[in-house]
Amino acid sequence: MSRPPEQAAVRAADAADRATPRLVLIAEEAAGARVLRLLTERQLLPLTVLTDGVGAPSEGLAPVARLARLHGLPLMPALRAREGAFAEWLERQRVDLLLNVHSLHVLPREVVEAPRIGALNLHPGPLPELAGLNAPSWAIFMRRPEHGVTLHWMDAAIDAGPVAYEERFALTGQERAFQLAARCAELGVGLIARLLDDLEAGRPLPRHAQDRARRRLLPPAPPEGTELVWERPARDLEALVRACDWGPFASPWGHAWTRLPDGRQIAVLRARAVEKPIGAPTAAPPGTVLAVTDRCALVAAGRDVLELSRVQIDGRLVEAGQALRAGDVLGV
Repeated sequence: MSRPPEQAAVRAADAADRATPRLVLIAEEAAGARVLRLLTERQLLPLTVLTDGVGAPSEGLAPVARLARLHGLPLMPALRAREGAFAEWLERQRVDLLLNVHSLHVLPREVVEAPRIGALNLHPGPLPELAGLNAPSWAIFMRRPEHGVTLHWMDAAIDAGPVAYEERFALTGQERAFQLAARCAELGVGLIARLLDDLEAGRPLPRHAQDRARRRLLPPAPPEGTELVWERPARDLEALVRACDWGPFASPWGHAWTRLPDGRQIAVLRARAVEKPIGAPTAAPPGTVLAVTDRCALVAAGRDVLELSRVQIDGRLVEAGQALRAGDVLGV
């Protein structure tokens, strides 16, 4: 028995529609803008884009919102994704795939489960080892030998769903937080491209369960409030300074810091661990300024020495050698 012409036309249109995935993008930061640019280049325009700051005076400064407006795409505040009603909207719109890129909003189960194919999150860290916020900074602070970026299926737990695609790479031990985050963003866009390639080719999308025994959910707060604890080895303190270094951008952790003898707080922006110089006191208490030059200050750290070069005091950026004096004891 043949179908009525109008019914056959509807089914044919639906099949053609399904050949092009119906996407929704939740995105922030430069990484989110790069993924949106990739989607537009592939002619996969999202049904809507959700991002923070929609409708706010600062919207024009947000890279995702600015790019979405440029392409005439509908925008929603990212907070909408946390509402149960958003799951109903996804179902009514017959959304196939939800992509979450660097958005910090935790989505309810009904939203994650609403898209036909599923929801995927781009995480700037290796899973299951570094789940949670600020994985690049934690990797630097923990002095890990390698890092990675992961595109994983979302479920009710944070960064716990099956892995779809990942890329891992060695660390040099000299990375700063912004530098590492930028590399994760670049590689993450590549993972999204692999996803789109598989969708276009009709290949099954990978799903590799995470090893829960190896899972580490990172604390939401930075280690020790980013205070430099001078009893720790100099290499650990250097790593903390680099983990807080987001270059020209605001750090989610703030700066590493210590206190001057008069109680004022001083932020440390650049530092490096050095071998204890010949002639330096061998029994100086941790935190003691051993020597200063025009630019740098050498501070006892554990059994080592941390060389401070750039600091911020009373809102001013200065060379450490101009702000500190030999014999000062920091952090008291």
